[in-house]
Amino acid sequence: MSFSIMQVEHEQLTDVIFKLQSDKIIDYNYDGKTLRLVVESVMASNFIQGTDVLNLVLTNCTEVFYLSYTQSLENREIQDVPDQIFSKGLAVQGVECREITHFIIYCNSYLNTVEAGELHVTATGFQLYDQEFGRINLNTFNRIANKLDRY
Repeated sequence: MSFSIMQVEHEQLTDVIFKLQSDKIIDYNYDGKTLRLVVESVMASNFIQGTDVLNLVLTNCTEVFYLSYTQSLENREIQDVPDQIFSKGLAVQGVECREITHFIIYCNSYLNTVEAGELHVTATGFQLYDQEFGRINLNTFNRIANKLDRY
């Protein structure tokens, strides 16, 4: 069975986000096409000593919205203003890929400012960087994540 580059990349992105479980999204930058998530992660110090930050950059990211969990599904409102979404103090709890470019990142709030919910993003590519924006090799990232045995 052959995989397209996009299929392989979406599987890799799903795996990276999965390995960021319990990590905090502490900042972001979004220009309508590229979403940069600044993630506070215990793995970061393995790339640069003394840091706790990784940068996950999603490319061709044309949609970002959040659905907070409420008592009933009818009361769920789409929140699509990035400043409002990322001010809630989201912590990654899991990930699901619904379509090849549509990801649902399950979150809760480490600031306790919102109920748990779903961060929806569309992206066709990604890259992982350290705090100084040095590119992180995915094999190295996976090896460190597996060594930490957080899953």
